[in-house]
Amino acid sequence: MPIFDGLVNVDGENVHVVLALEEETVRLSAQGTEIGEWPVAECSIDHMGEGVYTITANNESLRFVPNDPGLFALRLNGTRPSIAEIPEVMYEEEPPVAAAEPEAPLPNG
Repeated sequence: MPIFDGLVNVDGENVHVVLALEEETVRLSAQGTEIGEWPVAECSIDHMGEGVYTITANNESLRFVPNDPGLFALRLNGTRPSIAEIPEVMYEEEPPVAAAEPEAPLPNG
């Protein structure tokens, strides 16, 4: 069962999710809680460009950005997208930058 992690936008906020693509079922969960489960025949996953996908089921759609869009495309289509199709940064905001570690003081003498 292939499992992919990524982000969906829910009520204007990005939520980290896990998408499981099973033989007959598509499952979406966040923080260990299942958000939805749909039969494959009733669910569609469409590439919107730049590594962004739309998951549609029960007449509702979610915007899904997989953490590894190349691997996700390979699973869905059997081919990897070109480098130009993969977004360089998949965050709407800049990711936090770690503070530089302080340098050790020079020895005396």
